[in-house]
Amino acid sequence: QGSVRGTSGNGCSYLYDQVKEMGAFTVRGRPAPLVQNHRLHLFPGAKCPRKTGMAVTPDGKTILRLSGGIRSHGFQHISAVGIDGGISWKNPEGPKLLNDTVPASKDKRFRGMWGRSIHMGISPDGKWAFVSGFSYKKTPYASVFKVPLPARGPAIPFFGNIEKVGKSNELLGGSPGGIACDGKGNLLISDVKNNRVVVVKESDGSYVGEFEVSSPGPLGVDAKTGHVYIATIRKGSVDVIKYSGWKNPKELCKVNRKLDGNGTFVFGLDSMAPKPLVWIGTDGGSLFRIEDQGLKLSVTLVSAKAGNKQGSNGSFMDMSVDRFRPDREIYCRNNGGWWYRFNEKTEKVEKVHLKKNAGLSAGGGSGKQILSGPDGNLYGLGYPYHMYKMDRDAKPVGFKVGGYPKEAPGKYGKVNKNIKSVKFGKYVPVSMTDMTHTLGVRADGHIFVFEPWHSGGRPAKALHEYLPTGERVTKDPIIWMASDGVIGPRFDAAGNIYIADIVNLGKRSYPKEFEEMFGKIEMKKTRPTGVQNEIANMYGSIIKFTRKGGHMAYPDKDKPYRGEVKLDASLKTKDVGYYAGRRQNSIKITGAEWIAFGYSHVEVNACICETTRFDVDEFGRVWYPDLCLYQVRVVDTAGNPILNFGNYGNADNCGPDSNSKELEKPNIAFAWLVGVVATDKYIYTGDSINRRMLRCKITYAVEETVPLK
Repeated sequence: QGSVRGTSGNGCSYLYDQVKEMGAFTVRGRPAPLVQNHRLHLFPGAKCPRKTGMAVTPDGKTILRLSGGIRSHGFQHISAVGIDGGISWKNPEGPKLLNDTVPASKDKRFRGMWGRSIHMGISPDGKWAFVSGFSYKKTPYASVFKVPLPARGPAIPFFGNIEKVGKSNELLGGSPGGIACDGKGNLLISDVKNNRVVVVKESDGSYVGEFEVSSPGPLGVDAKTGHVYIATIRKGSVDVIKYSGWKNPKELCKVNRKLDGNGTFVFGLDSMAPKPLVWIGTDGGSLFRIEDQGLKLSVTLVSAKAGNKQGSNGSFMDMSVDRFRPDREIYCRNNGGWWYRFNEKTEKVEKVHLKKNAGLSAGGGSGKQILSGPDGNLYGLGYPYHMYKMDRDAKPVGFKVGGYPKEAPGKYGKVNKNIKSVKFGKYVPVSMTDMTHTLGVRADGHIFVFEPWHSGGRPAKALHEYLPTGERVTKDPIIWMASDGVIGPRFDAAGNIYIADIVNLGKRSYPKEFEEMFGKIEMKKTRPTGVQNEIANMYGSIIKFTRKGGHMAYPDKDKPYRGEVKLDASLKTKDVGYYAGRRQNSIKITGAEWIAFGYSHVEVNACICETTRFDVDEFGRVWYPDLCLYQVRVVDTAGNPILNFGNYGNADNCGPDSNSKELEKPNIAFAWLVGVVATDKYIYTGDSINRRMLRCKITYAVEETVPLK
């Protein structure tokens, strides 16, 4: 917990100097990373595959592979960071690895692209990195490359051949499954296709020897003992085998572990530990610590798979408050089809699991949003056309009115005749396949949904109203059109409607902090690319409508209504802007009481499922995330800014409980702020990178207590 009355922080200039080349900037006096790929939750804008290669130099620098880095466009690089997280060498990306260094060929494939299986090894003197995993389209190079350090380029073909495969003293059967130096001047290469480990000299790549291993994968060598540790590839599992060495090898012991996720894994050997340690990380999020105890390998599960405890990229996202109870309860999605439920009075934590219900799976269509109603039930949406009703323990209740039609509107003017039903649901078109975010429940129990005209696709949406029985109240929409990325609605005590959407006031596409970095995006002129475009795509606003509703006239041909828009004559129309298609555009909005800019992220240019969540409290105050600036923004019911709070920080930033003395830390720290909800006492925030829900206490500069009679 921490107070929202302010956050601590000093200039931290020495730390900023270490990370500024990675795209860091200062936020409220503290260094913070610049979001450079929101779809993959990346700060540096480069991608790392699920099965990537990392290695550590003798002096403690960690190097890893990047693709499409901060300033590049799809080229391949090696990056390096120190133990403190700062850059180790100037230019964190390094040069393009395969920049006309492969033997002369006019075929563009020899520019090289990373494959899925990437491996690295470092020479004992730290002067060379041995790298594999380049490919052209789906054809991997059966070759190991040698890269000078700290230059990190160019990559030079070292062993094998990029145009030939085979089994000989010069050829490999395919892309290597692992690379490791033995500390004695030799390089070990897992030749998966040929079921062998090949040993060559580090100096010139000449053949030294080989030994037989079935489907060898990543490997490591303890330079002190010569023991070789190999993770062999199995379907759905991995064997970790300890060999006596690569000369006259004998299998000393092994252990098997099942793999979660898609079956890929990463491997690391810590031979400097008192007892050598092998680390296995799975695609599903499990991390295994395997200790060499001489005659056996002992295994400890350090962290469970993502779907079990730690959560996924979308964890702690869908947040809501059951404020219809005297003891407030907060719901916070963790992963798949289950939520945490936290009782504010008792501080009891429970799990609410949708996977147990017939008709709702853990995948797309399970409904990744739930809201509480005043009747004590839970309501949710699920792709492609389900609205459902359950009790507070997620047991089916169902609607009295509704059900499913025999056919419904489909995409591109077609008719969908293949309507499948769930027993406790009713037909409502949904276009988000995973994490729905277009459901609202008002204090009188009425249910509101932003609906597209048809399920699927990326159409604009209109707001409709339902009774708790399932009966639809509206024929014409309340809000006739909102963007495909709209979030909400939420309601205050008077029934006013609050949404988040991609609009801005037309004068800026992102907050002033980013204008100082990138400059202003001019209406219909500037065509941003790279990080500037990324940040602009993420910003929108909170918009307040009255019960009379309104209309946002986006130029979407796939409209969520038919006929002419009919609006109350008293509603006013204003010109506003929105950013999409790499430009600042203008539209007219009718019925908006006010617009509060600075919401992130909400967007329409990528997957809309992982957009963020906001809340309206009992006093009509709106609490909403500004993910890119690591803060919560708060406005009153008239749209006036009250305060903002928070700063960047990782999972070690625990407010008063932080134990690090190296750096003054913020009391309230966010890494990926995906949700904010509030009661009259506390603010609850969801952080999917730090894997936590953080509770902050609301305090006031002046308080006065009076007796109620």
